[in-house]
This record gives sequence, C-alpha cells and structure tokens, in this order.
Amino acid sequence: MMSSTKTDPTIVLDTGSSRVRAVTFHPDGKHILGGSNDGIQRWRLEDGQEVGKQTGMRLNAISVTKNYKWIVCGIENGGANVWDEEMQKKVLHVEGRDDVNAVDVSPDSTTFATGIDEAVSVWLIPSGERLFGPLAHDFYVTAVRFSPNGERFATASCGCSIRIFDSRSGDELITIETVTPSTWPITPLAWSNDGQQIFAASADNKIKLFDVLTGSQLAESQTLNGDGVYSVALAASGKFIATFADSTILIPGHVDSLTH
Repeated sequence: MMSSTKTDPTIVLDTGSSRVRAVTFHPDGKHILGGSNDGIQRWRLEDGQEVGKQTGMRLNAISVTKNYKWIVCGIENGGANVWDEEMQKKVLHVEGRDDVNAVDVSPDSTTFATGIDEAVSVWLIPSGERLFGPLAHDFYVTAVRFSPNGERFATASCGCSIRIFDSRSGDELITIETVTPSTWPITPLAWSNDGQQIFAASADNKIKLFDVLTGSQLAESQTLNGDGVYSVALAASGKFIATFADSTILIPGHVDSLTH
C-alpha cells in the first residue's frame, strides 16, 4: 500500500452491498462519486460516509464536469447517459452494443468521450452529435481520460497499452506499452495535474507513472491490497483514490509517495 502520513491518512469507504466499478473526485474536493450496480453513489471525503445515491442504473464508468452540471455514466449492457445534476434527470443517451467501461468529460464541459467495444468516440454535450470517431482499437477499450487542458485524451485497452490522441483532430500521438498482457483486462488511467505524465493501474496491483511524450516509466507505487484495480483517480491536491474488484474503495495516499 502507498505510504501515508498522520496528516494524509488512508481511508477505506464503505460501499455496502454495491459493486463499485468507477470513482471520481467531486469538483468541490470534498466528495467522491462512484458508479456501481446501484447507480450513482456519493461519499464524504473527510470521513468516508455515504451521503447520497441515485438508483435505477447499473454503471461501469462515471465522470463529472467541473461545474457539476453534467454527470456522464457508462451503462452496463450498452450505451452512455448524460445526467443533468441540477434537474436530476437523464438528458442524453448514446447507444452501444456492449458494456461501456470508459467515459470522460472534457475540462470545458462541452464534449465527452466513450469507450464502446473496441473503439472510442467523442460527442458534443448536450446535443449528442458525434464530433469524431469511432477510433478503432485492437482490443476492448477499458479507459478514456482527457488531459487537464483538454487538448489530448488517453485511452487504455485490454492489449495493455495506452494511446494518446489529439482532442481536436482525433489523430494518435503516441502509444505507450504499459504491462505484460495478463488475464486482468482493466487498465484505469489518470493524468497528472500538469498534463505531462499519466498514471495507469497495472495487472500486478501497482499504479505506475509514465511520461506522455517519451512513453517511459517514471515511478510506481507499492503493491496495493485488493483484488484487481478497476478505477483510479487523482485530485487537484495530489491525493489518489483506487477501486478494486471486491468493491473496496481505498484512498491510499499522495502522489509523492510513488517510488522512482
């Protein structure tokens, strides 16, 4: 587990009977959102207590805009929904033939990306018009993340590689080989706050840091305690959060605790 200090404790959130497949930090820095078989769940970061839930959806992925107006959810058994948080209702649905395990919203809240089957598409909010895509991948897409300035986005697939794309043109910029292929297919992603590195959870239960220009590995965490990492997120403060297949949600420490 990553090291922590007295001022930066490790917190494990109680998910109850829910199987949480994705997590993200709320823009207010005080809450965590999770996508689960029970819908959208919310926890208070300070003490890990659950403070809200929207039911009726089985989710594999979740992302929220910085102004907290839109929540984008990847739906089990196909498609993605855009949820209007203020009106508390679904305002958009895009179709998919299979489970959508990857969604993300651009920093300016105008577009969102989906990983559906073996391809990635970028869509406009709230019209649902496809901006570009589908961008074909060799394997099933498991993660998609916009860079902090929104100029690039990264994808991960079962092929154990990360691809970086230009958000305006859809052109591929670099492919990063991350880990040796294994039976564990999920490779969650998170960008560093300066957009120069990207974090990926690997099959050996470690979070690894890569340079997005050269593709070289820069650092890695100690082995995390859990049954396969499903999701990883990074707050503006540098704090990590990770979700495991057994639905444990762990806040394991700070980015500075990675070993080089």
